[in-house]
Amino acid sequence: MKRRLWYIGNRAYDLTAWIARHPGGRDALLQTEGTDCTELFRAYHLMRTPTEVLLARYEVAIDASDPEHVEAMGGTISAGDTPGGGLTVVVDLAAPRGAQ
Repeated sequence: MKRRLWYIGNRAYDLTAWIARHPGGRDALLQTEGTDCTELFRAYHLMRTPTEVLLARYEVAIDASDPEHVEAMGGTISAGDTPGGGLTVVVDLAAPRGAQ
């Protein structure tokens, strides 16, 4: 079963259990599922501490080099050859992981 993810501040959240309880209604979450909704989230959630505590409950670990997740977070993946013959993968996200 594929996880339903929302991306906020270069972190992934599975908000499935929160959809029915979201004070802004289901549609606000369903319309942004699978996307980087950082700016929209910040525009509507001005109190930092309560939202951080709430989000911590729903944060999930993802493979930050998985193209699906990188693209959803607004980043890009580029690959290049290394001098030793290996492959280097560079993940470029819009903001550092800790920035919020």
